[in-house]
Amino acid sequence: MSIGGARDRSVLALVVAATLAVTAACGGGAGRDGAPAPKGKPVAGRTLTVAVPSAPNSLNPATVDNAFVSYTMLAYDPLIYQASDGSLKPALAASWKYVGTGNKDFTLALRPGVTFSDGGALTAAGVKASLDYARKAVGAQAQLLGAVQSVDVTGPLSLSIKLAAPVPLMPQILTQFYGVGEIISPKGLADPAKLTVSTPSAGALARTSSIRRRASPETIYTYVARRGYYDPSRQHYQKIVMRVIANPQAALNALKTKQVDV
Repeated sequence: MSIGGARDRSVLALVVAATLAVTAACGGGAGRDGAPAPKGKPVAGRTLTVAVPSAPNSLNPATVDNAFVSYTMLAYDPLIYQASDGSLKPALAASWKYVGTGNKDFTLALRPGVTFSDGGALTAAGVKASLDYARKAVGAQAQLLGAVQSVDVTGPLSLSIKLAAPVPLMPQILTQFYGVGEIISPKGLADPAKLTVSTPSAGALARTSSIRRRASPETIYTYVARRGYYDPSRQHYQKIVMRVIANPQAALNALKTKQVDV
């Protein structure tokens, strides 16, 4: 397992994610068609449109190529959130820690009152199912969980990850930069074939439709703010649109003509 290698392969994801994180965290602007909000208040911008150079291989967090994880992090909340300064913050997990010595027993306490976009509730059993699914998935993402021996439910909102070998970077692995920590709902796991285009998630946004392909090479991915999200202050836009424009000059022209914001 190589965290560094995964990061080296995810330049696109990091650039896009950093852009979206800054626009979400600043709280001082509301997009090109939204009004500024007072400091400390959530921004209610209507639409943020981002030009990206290529479409993802999948919207399934367990199989998405690490270069395209920005597409999944828009919809899926991770267990642990990595802030722009590198610090780790609670997300779906309210707290976490290693138990004992050797970094081989990692425990998580989940945030209560969280629901998925399909109406289901976040539970330890559901998180275990999502992590177990990611462990068995085909692709580089599953390798990040290669040292996991078992995921054990210890309570309605608590679980323990047992490791065959020390993994001191387990908190980082479960952040938004590595899809395995983005939790898929139990209903979504019941039909994994649909995970390539749908987002049964507990995040601030939800994808509105399947991929729309036009005569041009552009592909549009639209995400809208989800009702029932546990932290509305993080929903800074009513809609975020990822617009694939492969040609760099065309992307620049789109920015100049205000067809895209970023």
